[in-house]
Amino acid sequence: MSPKILTLSILPFTLSPLSAVTIANIGNGDEITSAYAAFQGTKNTWEDPETGSIISPSSANYVGPEFYGFYGAELNDAEFTGSITGAAISTSPDYLTVSTNMTGETGTGAMLFVPILEVTNVSAINFFEFAVRGSGSGANTQTFLRFVVQLDDSSYVISNEISSPSGSVTQYDIGTLSWNEYAPATDAWAIGASSSFDGTGNITAVGFYLTEVSDLTAGGANPATGTTAFTVDGDVIPEPSHYALLAGLVTLGLLARRRRG
Repeated sequence: MSPKILTLSILPFTLSPLSAVTIANIGNGDEITSAYAAFQGTKNTWEDPETGSIISPSSANYVGPEFYGFYGAELNDAEFTGSITGAAISTSPDYLTVSTNMTGETGTGAMLFVPILEVTNVSAINFFEFAVRGSGSGANTQTFLRFVVQLDDSSYVISNEISSPSGSVTQYDIGTLSWNEYAPATDAWAIGASSSFDGTGNITAVGFYLTEVSDLTAGGANPATGTTAFTVDGDVIPEPSHYALLAGLVTLGLLARRRRG
């Protein structure tokens, strides 16, 4: 008599330790609602959730992801302390931007926006998707994009900035990106030394680093920068309860098979 081979054919799925899903999303189909909302933080100061200051737009009508981070402006490479509006949110189309009024100023004006979204149980990034929001007024305006990932207590930003990112949603695969260290709490503008980070590990937050630079020699401008779509796809580690459920189903399958045998 040939031996019986045990199979669990009653289980309609296989156990997968990781699941690739959207782990962060701003715009790009989100129902972001509110005509305007301002950061609950201080311009030119990095806001970190560990300090008890999570930034989410203060409007009671805001619907969308909670975020923290930085927004600020420079005039001729020095901190600009004039008018910075904070985060403006609109539904036509969904977008998230910051802007500043440099009317009457001369030289080079720059705007930086670094929104960060916390994530949980993420072990790897697969790709980023991004579409830039139209720039503000100013001559010779240029926009530059980098992506940001936090790994436990360390932060990283992509090494090569993406010049003039598209207004259409564009995908950037993790395998095409190299990384540098980033210490935004010390200096949100500064890019650190090169790093061996490869997009894997205990990833705790993701975001983007977006700058706009304008020529203000004509007497001023209104630099503004932001996104209509920012999406991150990553591998998520299932919760322990997921494995407990599967273990229970396997046990039931074994019992059912034994009774039939």
